[in-house]
Amino acid sequence: MNTILVLGRYDDPHIKGISNELSKLGKEHIVIDHFDTSDSFHVMFNDGIKNSVININKRQISNHEIKSIWNTSALKIMIDEKIIDDAKKFVQAEWTEGITSLWDALDVKWVNHPSSISNAVNRMKQLQLANEVGLKTPKTLVTNDSQAFLNFFNKYHGEIVAKTLHSSEGVPEGKMIFTTKVTENDLKNASSLKYAPCMFQEYIPKKTEFRITVVGETIRTAEIHSQKSKKTMHDWRHYDDFTKTPYVEVDLPDDISHKLLKLTKKMNLEFGAADLIRTPDDDFIFLEINPNGRWWWIQELTGMNIAKDIANHLAN
Repeated sequence: MNTILVLGRYDDPHIKGISNELSKLGKEHIVIDHFDTSDSFHVMFNDGIKNSVININKRQISNHEIKSIWNTSALKIMIDEKIIDDAKKFVQAEWTEGITSLWDALDVKWVNHPSSISNAVNRMKQLQLANEVGLKTPKTLVTNDSQAFLNFFNKYHGEIVAKTLHSSEGVPEGKMIFTTKVTENDLKNASSLKYAPCMFQEYIPKKTEFRITVVGETIRTAEIHSQKSKKTMHDWRHYDDFTKTPYVEVDLPDDISHKLLKLTKKMNLEFGAADLIRTPDDDFIFLEINPNGRWWWIQELTGMNIAKDIANHLAN
């Protein structure tokens, strides 16, 4: 067991960074970007034992050779152009289930396993688990009921924000839906909630914000001074001029670090990117944790070598 699989796009700086750090460590690894008709795999189940083989990039890899796996996202499946359009959805579904069978046959360290990712993405579940380990969380409502939304708005005297439940998936190319403070003017559109549910939370006053990257037992924390710019005041992802919105490496209080590690263990995550708020009273409020969170931009802004942390975790 000495080969490390790195699943992700060849042109992704995250994948390049991890690959470079693994090379520095002298660790054998292979980047897998996609499967197509020139690649193959098989999984054999016999008397409770699974064995598998992958033939990809002119290389054959058995499950016994694999030490660990970095998993960024689902691999691209290249459907042969000879497949008629009416059959493409069926072929895609069969590939998806086949690859799931392959991954389940690999009993190694995953960072993160696909099932752990799928189980971790629900934000209401995240809040519940975070609360169970002792992290403070905002009051939250998920609804498509306009009256429930109006009641929530009034209960918190109009000091609430709206968020997507999942992501900006499905919106036009190059667009993104940000956390938005709800205004009185938005109330006239309350009936539109019937078309799709939304998440609402009490507005948490901010002193600063934190993007915390957890790799195994290693925690790297970037403090984001989002209140220095009106553009990033409600959502630092607006990415203002970084001279106006400084990002600084800091250490979290020990009790917050301990609770975050308890949370990742509870969620079966070896990697997570968590967002927290520090209030003017220096309370720490947990917002969410992304099991597939991006981190390369944080590494570039702060100098924290997260790629090295990941490579070390995969290698050890």
